[in-house]
Amino acid sequence: MAPKLKVMIGSDRDHMSIANVNGAPTEIDSPLWVGRVTVRVRDFVGWTPDGRQPISQHPYFDNRSRKFAIIIEGRFRQSDDSKPYSGDEIHFGSDFDRLISFPRAPFNAGMKVAQWIDPATFYEESPPSGRPFIMSPYLACMNTFSAWPAPARAQDAVVCLRHTQREPSTEPDTHQDDFVAAEQHDLTAKQHWALKKPYWRFVGFKNDPKVAAFLHEHHASLSTFRHADPVHTGEHDELHACLGSGKPGDSGTSTPLRHQSSVGSHLSSMSSKSSASQTESPTAKGAIPAPAKQTSWGMAGLKGALRGVSSPRPPLTPRDSDVWQGEVDTADHLRNSLTALAEESLPPPSEPSKLDAELGPFRFADPELDMIEDNSFIFINKAVTVARRRKFFNEGHGKNRLNFTYDPDVVYGASFYTPACDLNTMDLHLGPVKLNIASFFKEMPIRYTLRSTRRKPYTASDGVTRQEEECFATISFQLVDDAQS
Repeated sequence: MAPKLKVMIGSDRDHMSIANVNGAPTEIDSPLWVGRVTVRVRDFVGWTPDGRQPISQHPYFDNRSRKFAIIIEGRFRQSDDSKPYSGDEIHFGSDFDRLISFPRAPFNAGMKVAQWIDPATFYEESPPSGRPFIMSPYLACMNTFSAWPAPARAQDAVVCLRHTQREPSTEPDTHQDDFVAAEQHDLTAKQHWALKKPYWRFVGFKNDPKVAAFLHEHHASLSTFRHADPVHTGEHDELHACLGSGKPGDSGTSTPLRHQSSVGSHLSSMSSKSSASQTESPTAKGAIPAPAKQTSWGMAGLKGALRGVSSPRPPLTPRDSDVWQGEVDTADHLRNSLTALAEESLPPPSEPSKLDAELGPFRFADPELDMIEDNSFIFINKAVTVARRRKFFNEGHGKNRLNFTYDPDVVYGASFYTPACDLNTMDLHLGPVKLNIASFFKEMPIRYTLRSTRRKPYTASDGVTRQEEECFATISFQLVDDAQS
């Protein structure tokens, strides 16, 4: 019988379990990190945790060239005797059980391609741990990066409403907002994937001096809600913070966030009485945006009354420039003030997890949704493209990585994907490199690891204790037959 792909996930290489590929995430709860890891593989026909039929096809791959993807969301824990991790300390990449006799010319060519994409990529063939690796700072190497507040800190989290651009519609406004930037599978769209909903972008915590300075500079105030009877009327008083832009298209992301513009110098506050009606940016000069029917749902009990029971939004005066308008509030305020209505209007939440209290519910159980880039929590007053994020964290020999701190109360979401390797066959096509690498990984797997540069004693399965880098999560891929299992 031909070998089949076996994917395993765990907190380290000696504590792993078979992954539910194209299905539910693997949850990790260790002293160092708490999070979820999801793996998606195109045309997957490999091993499953319970021996049932594998999930071969997934909408994630529709109209895309990607062969596999790793989606990670989690919090870096801080012990009482340690300081938070800096952006220079957390790495993601491949580590190997031993040095393999990989052909040098293809390796060098592949590294040139990798470093062209991410200049921070580096490798070491003979590290002190004896385990060769190819790594890059987590902030720089991931294809998408985003963040949202841990549930326990929602009351301190400052969020700005990120409006998206939509085609006119006569559908009632039924969408629910979330904290997580996601794009949605849409067969009617030219590229099949399109951002269809606004979301609350996480800027930071209100006790952060940079966030406080941002609010002070723009004279923004956090909203105060005085509900009459939100369950029946949906009415509330709130402060809107309207964020304008000077240069259209100055920022954005490599995915459907590209239409957004950075927060500019103009921000005004106004008090308004509303029936959960909001405004949005026009898609073009003279166009009037209208809400699209929302088929996906975010965090249960979050912001139902803001949008869920209102009539369609009023027409918006057309503008000549691409303007992002939003509101500023705390995440917990939005959730707590609207829980009653949301519990009535939202569909039942997905199956609860023991990690929901640490991370919030898993957003990507819906196969039609995918994580995308939103780095507002890094730049505060704007979001930039993936390329600019990578450039920022490579400038000045990594000075910006040193100045970045991973907050233990923030959930960091990231995804890594590539069209370069078909894991079902181990065919690699990276730039000029075209070869099958299965023969090099018969005795050990291909492994991707999220780890830190801090070292501590690690006792391996062979009983030998060595000083190794702290490991948060590791994912392995290997072609395995029945005899090997």
